[in-house]
Amino acid sequence: MKRMSGWRVLLAVWLLVCGAGVQAAGERLSLWEVTPTAAGARGKVYLFGSIHVCGNVCYPLSRSVTRRFEAAPTLAVELDPLSPDVSARMMKEAQLPAGQSLSDRMSSADRRRYEQVMARLGLPGEVFMNMRPWMVATVITLMAAEQEGYSATQGIDMWFVSRARESGKRVLELETAERQLAALTGGSEAEQIEQLRVTLQLVERSQMKPYFDRMRTAWQTGDMAALDAVMSETMSGDSSWREALLDRRNEEMVVTMAQWLARGETVFAVVGAGHMIGDKGLPALLAGKGYKVRQLADGE
Repeated sequence: MKRMSGWRVLLAVWLLVCGAGVQAAGERLSLWEVTPTAAGARGKVYLFGSIHVCGNVCYPLSRSVTRRFEAAPTLAVELDPLSPDVSARMMKEAQLPAGQSLSDRMSSADRRRYEQVMARLGLPGEVFMNMRPWMVATVITLMAAEQEGYSATQGIDMWFVSRARESGKRVLELETAERQLAALTGGSEAEQIEQLRVTLQLVERSQMKPYFDRMRTAWQTGDMAALDAVMSETMSGDSSWREALLDRRNEEMVVTMAQWLARGETVFAVVGAGHMIGDKGLPALLAGKGYKVRQLADGE
Protein backbone atom coordinates (compact mmCIF):
# COMPACT_ATOMS: atom_id res chain seq x y z
CA MET A 1 0.00 0.00 0.00
CA LYS A 2 1.30 3.46 -0.83
CA ARG A 3 2.31 5.92 1.83
CA MET A 4 -0.54 8.08 3.07
CA SER A 5 -0.24 11.84 2.67
CA GLY A 6 -0.17 14.02 5.75
CA TRP A 7 -3.63 15.58 5.40
CA ARG A 8 -5.34 12.19 5.55
CA VAL A 9 -3.48 11.35 8.73
CA LEU A 10 -4.86 14.56 10.24
CA LEU A 11 -8.44 13.70 9.35
CA ALA A 12 -8.13 10.39 11.15
CA VAL A 13 -8.87 11.87 14.59
CA TRP A 14 -12.62 11.19 14.40
CA LEU A 15 -12.58 7.81 12.72
CA LEU A 16 -9.43 6.04 13.88
CA VAL A 17 -10.97 2.60 13.83
CA CYS A 18 -10.35 -0.86 12.46
CA GLY A 19 -12.81 -3.00 10.55
CA ALA A 20 -13.72 -6.48 11.70
CA GLY A 21 -13.15 -8.55 8.61
CA VAL A 22 -15.85 -10.87 7.33
CA GLN A 23 -19.36 -9.42 7.27
CA ALA A 24 -22.29 -11.56 8.41
CA ALA A 25 -24.80 -12.17 5.62
CA GLY A 26 -27.79 -9.88 5.90
CA GLU A 27 -25.99 -7.44 8.18
CA ARG A 28 -26.42 -3.78 7.38
CA LEU A 29 -23.57 -2.04 5.62
CA SER A 30 -22.34 1.54 5.80
CA LEU A 31 -23.55 1.76 2.21
CA TRP A 32 -26.52 3.65 0.79
CA GLU A 33 -28.06 3.64 -2.67
CA VAL A 34 -29.43 7.00 -3.82
CA THR A 35 -31.69 7.27 -6.89
CA PRO A 36 -34.06 9.90 -8.31
CA THR A 37 -37.79 9.30 -8.00
CA ALA A 38 -38.73 10.93 -11.32
CA ALA A 39 -39.92 8.52 -14.03
CA GLY A 40 -37.16 7.67 -16.48
CA ALA A 41 -34.37 9.19 -14.36
CA ARG A 42 -31.26 7.01 -14.46
CA GLY A 43 -28.71 8.62 -12.14
CA LYS A 44 -27.42 6.67 -9.15
CA VAL A 45 -25.07 7.47 -6.27
CA TYR A 46 -23.66 4.92 -3.86
CA LEU A 47 -22.57 6.41 -0.53
CA PHE A 48 -20.03 4.32 1.35
CA GLY A 49 -19.02 5.40 4.84
CA SER A 50 -15.25 5.33 5.11
CA ILE A 51 -12.85 4.84 7.97
CA HIS A 52 -9.53 6.54 7.38
CA VAL A 53 -7.31 4.25 9.47
CA CYS A 54 -7.57 0.47 9.28
CA GLY A 55 -5.60 -2.74 9.34
CA ASN A 56 -5.48 -6.02 7.50
CA VAL A 57 -8.61 -7.20 9.30
CA CYS A 58 -10.61 -4.54 7.44
CA TYR A 59 -10.24 -6.55 4.29
CA PRO A 60 -11.68 -8.04 2.22
CA LEU A 61 -14.61 -5.66 2.04
CA SER A 62 -18.07 -7.07 1.53
CA ARG A 63 -18.70 -8.24 -2.01
CA SER A 64 -21.91 -6.19 -1.88
CA VAL A 65 -19.69 -3.10 -1.62
CA THR A 66 -16.99 -4.00 -4.12
CA ARG A 67 -19.48 -5.20 -6.74
CA ARG A 68 -21.12 -1.78 -6.86
CA PHE A 69 -17.76 -0.04 -6.89
CA GLU A 70 -16.60 -2.15 -9.82
CA ALA A 71 -19.78 -1.37 -11.79
CA ALA A 72 -19.53 2.41 -11.30
CA PRO A 73 -17.46 4.31 -13.90
CA THR A 74 -16.62 7.06 -11.39
CA LEU A 75 -15.21 7.12 -7.87
CA ALA A 76 -15.61 10.23 -5.70
CA VAL A 77 -13.69 10.91 -2.49
CA GLU A 78 -13.51 13.89 -0.16
CA LEU A 79 -9.97 14.64 -1.28
CA ASP A 80 -7.55 12.44 -3.18
CA PRO A 81 -5.29 10.84 -0.52
CA LEU A 82 -2.50 10.57 -3.09
CA SER A 83 -2.48 14.32 -3.78
CA PRO A 84 1.21 15.39 -3.57
CA ASP A 85 0.96 19.01 -2.40
CA VAL A 86 -1.55 19.07 0.45
CA SER A 87 0.63 17.92 3.32
CA ALA A 88 2.86 21.01 3.41
CA ARG A 89 -0.13 23.35 3.54
CA MET A 90 -1.69 21.30 6.31
CA MET A 91 1.47 21.32 8.39
CA LYS A 92 1.82 25.08 7.97
CA GLU A 93 -1.74 25.61 9.19
CA ALA A 94 -1.05 23.38 12.20
CA GLN A 95 1.79 25.58 13.48
CA LEU A 96 1.23 28.09 16.27
CA PRO A 97 2.40 31.66 15.63
CA ALA A 98 6.09 32.26 16.32
CA GLY A 99 6.85 32.70 19.99
CA GLN A 100 3.68 30.92 21.17
CA SER A 101 3.52 27.52 22.86
CA LEU A 102 0.83 24.91 23.37
CA SER A 103 1.89 24.77 27.01
CA ASP A 104 0.57 28.31 27.53
CA ARG A 105 -2.90 27.15 26.45
CA MET A 106 -3.06 24.17 28.80
CA SER A 107 -3.95 23.93 32.47
CA SER A 108 -1.33 22.57 34.85
CA ALA A 109 -3.31 19.32 35.12
CA ASP A 110 -3.45 18.98 31.34
CA ARG A 111 0.28 19.65 31.05
CA ARG A 112 1.04 16.87 33.55
CA ARG A 113 -1.27 14.51 31.70
CA TYR A 114 0.30 15.50 28.39
CA GLU A 115 3.83 14.76 29.66
CA GLN A 116 2.74 11.37 30.99
CA VAL A 117 1.03 10.41 27.72
CA MET A 118 3.98 11.52 25.63
CA ALA A 119 6.32 9.43 27.78
CA ARG A 120 4.00 6.48 27.27
CA LEU A 121 4.19 7.04 23.52
CA GLY A 122 7.97 7.26 23.68
CA LEU A 123 8.34 10.93 22.70
CA PRO A 124 9.66 14.03 24.50
CA GLY A 125 6.90 16.41 25.53
CA GLU A 126 8.37 19.44 23.77
CA VAL A 127 8.08 17.85 20.33
CA PHE A 128 4.53 19.17 19.75
CA MET A 129 4.68 22.41 21.71
CA ASN A 130 4.68 24.53 18.53
CA MET A 131 1.48 22.92 17.18
CA ARG A 132 -2.18 23.86 17.55
CA PRO A 133 -4.34 21.72 19.87
CA TRP A 134 -6.35 20.06 17.07
CA MET A 135 -3.16 18.85 15.42
CA VAL A 136 -1.69 17.50 18.66
CA ALA A 137 -4.92 15.65 19.48
CA THR A 138 -4.89 14.11 16.01
CA VAL A 139 -1.27 12.97 16.11
CA ILE A 140 -1.60 11.51 19.61
CA THR A 141 -4.73 9.63 18.56
CA LEU A 142 -2.93 8.27 15.51
CA MET A 143 0.09 7.18 17.53
CA ALA A 144 -2.10 5.47 20.11
CA ALA A 145 -3.93 3.67 17.30
CA GLU A 146 -0.65 2.48 15.80
CA GLN A 147 0.33 1.04 19.17
CA GLU A 148 -2.83 -1.06 18.88
CA GLY A 149 -1.80 -2.29 15.42
CA TYR A 150 -3.83 0.11 13.26
CA SER A 151 -2.31 1.99 10.34
CA ALA A 152 -3.10 5.14 8.40
CA THR A 153 -1.66 3.50 5.29
CA GLN A 154 -4.55 1.03 5.09
CA GLY A 155 -7.45 3.47 5.12
CA ILE A 156 -10.56 2.69 3.08
CA ASP A 157 -10.18 5.81 0.93
CA MET A 158 -6.67 4.79 -0.08
CA TRP A 159 -7.87 1.31 -1.01
CA PHE A 160 -10.58 2.63 -3.33
CA VAL A 161 -8.44 5.31 -4.97
CA SER A 162 -5.63 2.86 -5.67
CA ARG A 163 -7.97 0.39 -7.31
CA ALA A 164 -9.84 3.04 -9.23
CA ARG A 165 -6.60 4.19 -10.80
CA GLU A 166 -5.54 0.64 -11.58
CA SER A 167 -8.82 0.00 -13.42
CA GLY A 168 -8.92 3.36 -15.22
CA LYS A 169 -11.91 4.80 -13.40
CA ARG A 170 -12.43 8.52 -13.22
CA VAL A 171 -11.61 9.86 -9.73
CA LEU A 172 -13.39 13.02 -8.53
CA GLU A 173 -12.76 15.13 -5.44
CA LEU A 174 -15.75 16.46 -3.54
CA GLU A 175 -13.69 19.19 -1.90
CA THR A 176 -10.50 21.19 -2.13
CA ALA A 177 -7.55 21.20 0.25
CA GLU A 178 -8.53 24.71 1.32
CA ARG A 179 -12.02 23.51 2.23
CA GLN A 180 -10.61 20.67 4.30
CA LEU A 181 -8.35 23.08 6.16
CA ALA A 182 -11.25 25.41 6.90
CA ALA A 183 -13.20 22.49 8.36
CA LEU A 184 -10.36 21.22 10.54
CA THR A 185 -9.72 24.66 11.99
CA GLY A 186 -13.36 25.72 12.24
CA GLY A 187 -13.90 25.14 15.96
CA SER A 188 -12.98 27.46 18.79
CA GLU A 189 -9.67 27.07 20.58
CA ALA A 190 -11.56 26.09 23.74
CA GLU A 191 -13.17 23.20 21.85
CA GLN A 192 -9.81 22.14 20.49
CA ILE A 193 -8.28 22.16 23.97
CA GLU A 194 -11.20 20.07 25.22
CA GLN A 195 -10.67 17.61 22.37
CA LEU A 196 -6.99 17.34 23.31
CA ARG A 197 -7.94 16.79 26.95
CA VAL A 198 -10.35 13.97 26.07
CA THR A 199 -7.71 12.37 23.83
CA LEU A 200 -5.11 12.48 26.60
CA GLN A 201 -7.59 10.96 29.07
CA LEU A 202 -8.40 8.10 26.72
CA VAL A 203 -4.72 7.24 26.35
CA GLU A 204 -3.99 7.73 30.04
CA ARG A 205 -6.82 5.41 31.07
CA SER A 206 -6.00 2.77 28.41
CA GLN A 207 -9.43 3.37 26.86
CA MET A 208 -8.32 3.92 23.26
CA LYS A 209 -8.70 0.31 22.13
CA PRO A 210 -12.21 -0.12 23.61
CA TYR A 211 -13.15 3.20 22.01
CA PHE A 212 -11.84 2.05 18.62
CA ASP A 213 -13.58 -1.30 18.99
CA ARG A 214 -16.98 0.24 19.73
CA MET A 215 -16.65 2.59 16.79
CA ARG A 216 -15.48 -0.26 14.57
CA THR A 217 -18.48 -2.37 15.51
CA ALA A 218 -20.86 0.48 14.70
CA TRP A 219 -19.17 1.01 11.33
CA GLN A 220 -19.12 -2.68 10.45
CA THR A 221 -22.81 -3.14 11.18
CA GLY A 222 -23.91 0.12 9.57
CA ASP A 223 -25.30 1.30 12.92
CA MET A 224 -25.17 5.07 12.58
CA ALA A 225 -26.94 5.70 15.89
CA ALA A 226 -24.26 3.74 17.72
CA LEU A 227 -21.53 5.52 15.75
CA ASP A 228 -23.06 8.87 16.67
CA ALA A 229 -23.09 7.88 20.34
CA VAL A 230 -19.41 6.94 20.27
CA MET A 231 -18.37 10.09 18.39
CA SER A 232 -20.40 12.26 20.77
CA GLU A 233 -18.14 11.16 23.61
CA THR A 234 -15.37 13.31 22.11
CA MET A 235 -17.37 15.85 20.11
CA SER A 236 -20.18 17.88 21.63
CA GLY A 237 -23.48 17.55 19.78
CA ASP A 238 -23.87 21.35 19.59
CA SER A 239 -20.18 21.95 18.94
CA SER A 240 -19.27 24.62 16.40
CA TRP A 241 -16.38 22.34 15.45
CA ARG A 242 -18.83 19.56 14.62
CA GLU A 243 -20.84 21.97 12.54
CA ALA A 244 -17.71 23.02 10.65
CA LEU A 245 -16.26 19.52 10.32
CA LEU A 246 -19.45 17.74 9.26
CA ASP A 247 -22.72 19.64 8.91
CA ARG A 248 -21.79 22.49 6.58
CA ARG A 249 -19.67 20.22 4.42
CA ASN A 250 -22.57 17.76 4.11
CA GLU A 251 -24.77 20.50 2.71
CA GLU A 252 -22.11 21.35 0.14
CA MET A 253 -21.59 17.71 -0.85
CA VAL A 254 -25.32 17.20 -1.38
CA VAL A 255 -25.32 19.98 -3.98
CA THR A 256 -22.62 18.18 -5.96
CA MET A 257 -24.36 14.82 -5.67
CA ALA A 258 -27.63 16.32 -6.89
CA GLN A 259 -25.77 17.50 -9.98
CA TRP A 260 -24.48 13.98 -10.67
CA LEU A 261 -27.99 12.58 -10.36
CA ALA A 262 -29.46 15.27 -12.60
CA ARG A 263 -26.94 14.33 -15.30
CA GLY A 264 -27.82 10.64 -15.00
CA GLU A 265 -24.35 9.66 -13.73
CA THR A 266 -23.49 6.61 -11.65
CA VAL A 267 -20.94 7.51 -8.96
CA PHE A 268 -19.52 5.49 -6.08
CA ALA A 269 -18.74 8.04 -3.35
CA VAL A 270 -16.48 7.19 -0.42
CA VAL A 271 -16.96 9.69 2.41
CA GLY A 272 -16.07 9.56 6.11
CA ALA A 273 -18.68 7.54 8.02
CA GLY A 274 -19.30 10.49 10.32
CA HIS A 275 -20.93 12.25 7.36
CA MET A 276 -23.71 9.64 7.33
CA ILE A 277 -24.96 10.33 10.84
CA GLY A 278 -28.31 11.79 11.86
CA ASP A 279 -30.73 14.26 10.33
CA LYS A 280 -27.83 16.38 9.06
CA GLY A 281 -26.02 13.43 7.50
CA LEU A 282 -25.81 12.85 3.77
CA PRO A 283 -28.50 10.11 3.55
CA ALA A 284 -31.02 12.23 5.47
CA LEU A 285 -30.26 15.39 3.50
CA LEU A 286 -30.62 13.59 0.17
CA ALA A 287 -33.87 11.97 1.27
CA GLY A 288 -35.11 15.40 2.30
CA LYS A 289 -34.53 16.62 -1.25
CA GLY A 290 -36.81 13.93 -2.61
CA TYR A 291 -34.36 11.22 -3.60
CA LYS A 292 -34.94 7.58 -2.78
CA VAL A 293 -32.29 6.60 -0.23
CA ARG A 294 -31.86 2.99 0.86
CA GLN A 295 -29.28 1.51 3.24
CA LEU A 296 -28.02 -1.77 1.85
CA ALA A 297 -27.25 -5.04 3.61
CA ASP A 298 -24.57 -7.62 3.02
CA GLY A 299 -25.67 -10.09 0.37
CA GLU A 300 -27.77 -7.63 -1.62
